[in-house]
Amino acid sequence: MGLIYIDGLSYEALLQARQAGQHPALKNLTIAPAQTGGYAGTASEQRTLPLPGWASLITGVWADEHGLRGVGQEDAKLNSPTLVAQTSKPTQAALALSTADYRTLWSQDLQEGRIIEAANCTDSDRCVSEQTQKYLHKKANL
Repeated sequence: MGLIYIDGLSYEALLQARQAGQHPALKNLTIAPAQTGGYAGTASEQRTLPLPGWASLITGVWADEHGLRGVGQEDAKLNSPTLVAQTSKPTQAALALSTADYRTLWSQDLQEGRIIEAANCTDSDRCVSEQTQKYLHKKANL
């Protein structure tokens, strides 16, 4: 099993690209949308902001469990393990991130070797796109 997160790409656009055959590496993937805001009026409620949203995506839990609710927090340390850390089988994860804060969220997985490749694409969406395409092609050819 593999998880691929693509920030900034709408679910509808991804489905259209897949249906149009624009990216052959997508044809064998199961694609599903994800929610990043918790539920209004509950302990899980969080503003839909980049860092807490990414924390929800990569941990599978809301802000009340992962601990990140806002922007500019001094310590962007997760209180919950990432989905990569939760898997029972060894993973072969790769990252292409354009924001240092996002990379911080993966720091424990990087330190413990659960992430095998981690491109640093600081402020470059083009780099993220190119690295993602590279990883998808590599995975498709295994």
